[in-house]
Amino acid sequence: MSAADTQCTSLSPETAGMACKRSYPNKTSPGLCAGCELLSTLSGEALRRTSEYPRCGYCGTIYKPMTQQYNGKMICGTCATLAGVSPTSSVTAQEQAARAQRMLALSQQGARQRASNRAGTATIGAPNAQRVFISADVWVSGAGSKPKQQSSIGRMGFQFDLNAELSGTVIPRLLQALEGAWGERHQSTLKSSHIKLRFHGNAELLVHELDITIEQFIQAHRDYPAAKHFPASAKYLTTAHGVYPAFIYFEFHIQADLYFDDTGETVQFHNTVKRKAKDDRNDYKRARTSELPPVSLQSTFRPRDIVPKTLVTISRQSVSCNTTGEVQICADSEELTSPSHIRDARLAKGTMKMVYQLDTPDESFALKRFYRISNDNSPVSVEDNSKHLTEEILLVAEAKYFLEKFYEHGETYSADLDTTLSISQAWLATEKVAEGETPSVASGISDDQHWEHDEHVDGITWLMEPLRSGHVTKFRGTLGFGGVPKGKLAATVDAFIHFTYLYSQKTMVLCDIQTMKQRIDGRAMNVIFDPMVHSLAGNRGPGDHGNKGIQNFIGTHDCNVKCRSLRLEVLEDSDDD
Repeated sequence: MSAADTQCTSLSPETAGMACKRSYPNKTSPGLCAGCELLSTLSGEALRRTSEYPRCGYCGTIYKPMTQQYNGKMICGTCATLAGVSPTSSVTAQEQAARAQRMLALSQQGARQRASNRAGTATIGAPNAQRVFISADVWVSGAGSKPKQQSSIGRMGFQFDLNAELSGTVIPRLLQALEGAWGERHQSTLKSSHIKLRFHGNAELLVHELDITIEQFIQAHRDYPAAKHFPASAKYLTTAHGVYPAFIYFEFHIQADLYFDDTGETVQFHNTVKRKAKDDRNDYKRARTSELPPVSLQSTFRPRDIVPKTLVTISRQSVSCNTTGEVQICADSEELTSPSHIRDARLAKGTMKMVYQLDTPDESFALKRFYRISNDNSPVSVEDNSKHLTEEILLVAEAKYFLEKFYEHGETYSADLDTTLSISQAWLATEKVAEGETPSVASGISDDQHWEHDEHVDGITWLMEPLRSGHVTKFRGTLGFGGVPKGKLAATVDAFIHFTYLYSQKTMVLCDIQTMKQRIDGRAMNVIFDPMVHSLAGNRGPGDHGNKGIQNFIGTHDCNVKCRSLRLEVLEDSDDD
């Protein structure tokens, strides 16, 4: 052990000026002594108070109850044990040793915390920033009812800079974490004004105006016992983050009465789960894991070519839409990279269309074709398949146009809409069949049928989309419009259908709305695919029920809070057939 190890010295810019520069015989590593290490994590009144506590002259540990002396110096329990000194105070050497060990652990934790701070200073812009870990469990209270913990949501927890404001940073971050689970059940956004923070056990805070920094909050509660309490299930967090004030636990109370007064909507969270304390940590992990959305597993494995498929030549055309909503298929087509194959086995089957997988050297796509367009189950001709798929891709482009206008309208009135809706990307694809070749197995078209079809249909038509996988959420069927939807996303979809009817000058109603999760530009989106429509002319595809379908929507639609925030005209029944 060198003299450099025993002397208290600063080793980083963060602790410059904090070293006492004394030598301690039992200090075995370079850097600050145990006492200065602890003081470097404190500030303000806590720093002043702690710096007045007794300090061990042999290792530098600062400890308030230290009363023992040896050779004219204060000595902690650990150093007394090492020196074989008999205790001269009411506090035993063993007790002092245990307490000193805890103090040393706290000081070492402070060093780890500062190392973490150094890694994060580039982001938060403060070279001497210290951070606090804040954890919270969600509760529902108010309206005279007993508070209920919402255990199924899982525990929230984030690191914050000491200079962060509770009202401006902490509460909004916790609200953001709750946004997904909240939006599944409610139409309106949860706001800071609907929230009250409590300490563990529903204990009140000493301050009620939270436009203060975390450091100011800690100072205000430095002698408040409730601030240091947390549930047994959160004890494991102290291992990683330390105890108060390095770790602060809150109960995040949603005030049901305030939310109802503001929005007219009842809080839907009531699914509490009772657990034993020893099981809470594992249950917490399961709850958090269950909220994570599934992701597409990317694999570099290339299996042997055992999937039956047909080598094809595929070209595709996109659709354009102008500012007035007029759509047209682009004349230029793009031929996909060869070799391209359509798998013989279908991926999925709906009430009218079948889905197959197209594999190219670059990526895979979904190909869709009609197999049924009427109730008599008669075969679908090449011409009818082409006609209805062409109509459908034009509708997809129109739906995208209406969705853009819908969100623009929402911004005009500052409507609180779910902004994750998107319309699927789509192309009109053609399977080219050269003379002497046969159509793909997936097309369902025999060689004779292909060469007998209308010469104006160039090949076999497909609707081509990006290949997606996951759970399909059905919002509205062809004629299923009744009921008030639950959840922010569902309410937004319903308002979108209402808006489209009005914006189309009451000539069409979107129907058969279903979505699938897809990550687009790094954001989780709800992608609408295969929409259908009811139009006044009744000629927009096999699912078009004409004016009957429009009147069905008008008669069953209940305007929700999104419709009202968009100032949409209330719909009235018509006697027209």
